Amino acid sequence: MITKNNIISFISYLFFQKNKTAAPQALLDKWAAVPEAEIAVQLQNLFTHWQYTTQQQEQTIQQFLLQNKSGVIPPSPKNTQSVYPSSPNPIVPPSPKKSYTGLIFLALFIPLAYVVYQFYLFNNLKNVYAITNNLSVRNDSNVVIGRMDLQPPTKMDVPSFETLKAVDDNIYERTIDNTGKPKKHRKVMIGAGNFVQFILKSNENIAFVNANFITDSKQEFEQYKSVFGQLHAEEANQLELRFRKVIIGSLGYDDNLQGKYIMNACSSASKDVRKKLTSILKQEIITNTRFAVIARLSDGYYYRFFGDLAENSFAKPKKIGIVENPESDADCLTGDLFFKYFPKEKVYGIYDCNGKSMNLYSVLDTQNRVMYFKQPAIPHNFLEDLIDTIKSKLPDISNLNL
Repeated sequence: MITKNNIISFISYLFFQKNKTAAPQALLDKWAAVPEAEIAVQLQNLFTHWQYTTQQQEQTIQQFLLQNKSGVIPPSPKNTQSVYPSSPNPIVPPSPKKSYTGLIFLALFIPLAYVVYQFYLFNNLKNVYAITNNLSVRNDSNVVIGRMDLQPPTKMDVPSFETLKAVDDNIYERTIDNTGKPKKHRKVMIGAGNFVQFILKSNENIAFVNANFITDSKQEFEQYKSVFGQLHAEEANQLELRFRKVIIGSLGYDDNLQGKYIMNACSSASKDVRKKLTSILKQEIITNTRFAVIARLSDGYYYRFFGDLAENSFAKPKKIGIVENPESDADCLTGDLFFKYFPKEKVYGIYDCNGKSMNLYSVLDTQNRVMYFKQPAIPHNFLEDLIDTIKSKLPDISNLNL
């Protein structure tokens, strides 16, 4: 510290460091007359005049004190640059007040930084998309509070969503039925999925969906929607995801069929007919593994789609007709058709939109896939079908027993 006792030595030191010559006696006398209480103020004025930083000021004082302690003090020579104290009545600055600026800054910065970080996370949330219909959305208590649909239904008891925001990329094993078997789920935000819901992290806005029936890929979602978007609601609900995957996988092997989609058949058919028949023939060749599907594409032809989901391998779609390898349109299945399975005979029959048999039945290949359809010489194995046909032709006779 610079006091009345060492101010003369300090001024001599400063002057020598600045000018490399001894300070004049008049200068030293001037500083000797400065009262003790004003020394600090006058030194500060001097340092300010020389444009010393606070760090330079402290270093200069420390160096002087060390040299003064060791007895090395520069000589007292003549003047080259003025280091006279300023006015005889210097203005003493008021004592500095405590500042709470730093605390206020922290109090504002920490919450703001948290909100900004959460907003960053929110903007980077992935969307998940439905690739099938009627996928339950359950809350933490396993109560169904919504559904996800590739094709939203016209009537529903709970809200329907095509896409929802996933809270994270984690898989949650959850038991949702009495089997006790856990199933893989993703955690999602229901409703609009806005930032306020996300940052509050309320359980009311959090739900779970089965991870096997959704995708993170919008492109895959658009592909599924394009291929199956025209299906009749009832038919769409009966077309399980495993059969959809086979159709999508098989279509990928034929560039000529890109952009084609599954067409509705018999759109005007009655509900009673639709309950008994289907416009999409589905075969489970090997349980939960290998599947075949026959459906009409938008080019008007019926194709067989085949794939093994366990091996993720698929075959190129094959036109189906009344011969094994149809070449002409006359040999191909076209138009509005329904199918029906006869479990006893293990064959499929073809029907028109009114539910009338066309007397065409499936022929299977060595892998038990439908290969083509043919008209048997005597359809003696289809008595049930024949009875239904007779009944349909006799609408005025009640209580017909055959």
